[in-house]
Amino acid sequence: MLLAGREVSIYNVLKEIRSKRYLACQTDLQYLYVHRAILAYITSKKVMSNAEVSKFVDDYAALVNNRKSSKTVDQ
Repeated sequence: MLLAGREVSIYNVLKEIRSKRYLACQTDLQYLYVHRAILAYITSKKVMSNAEVSKFVDDYAALVNNRKSSKTVDQ
């Protein structure tokens, strides 16, 4: 799909994941993780450059770190 130059539908990816594992990807962070994993695959196959996905990767890392920090404070 990706390497054939066709668009990737996150909806269809998640639908496929859920068909293999019931209740997979239930939270916003899990949803973003799927995006992050797909971007990692895309960059590893040189379909996109790291520079093209760096803003998403940086924003994702900041969000995850923020959530970790807030959990520590809440506990």
